[in-house]
Amino acid sequence: MDNKLINHIQFLRAIAVLLVFFYHLKFNLFEYGFIGVDIFFVISGYVITSRIFYEFEEKGKFDFLNFYKKRLKRIYQMRIYIILVLIIKKIIYY
Repeated sequence: MDNKLINHIQFLRAIAVLLVFFYHLKFNLFEYGFIGVDIFFVISGYVITSRIFYEFEEKGKFDFLNFYKKRLKRIYQMRIYIILVLIIKKIIYY
């Protein structure tokens, strides 16, 4: 997949996240910001499907185990960070 295309798609996902963020801040301009959730999921589905299709085209097969390993590897680091921040907050404030 072309990196330029991926950057544009990531930009659209960021806009969707900002719509939801400003909606939760109760700004009057973002009355329908919850639509950002739907937009985010549609774009994410497109990105994931494109990566699956690209791998299938390149290798002639798709490895589900490898796919989920990549997802876990990407998400696991942030999960550990969030857990540590919550533990520290719990120790400090309670």
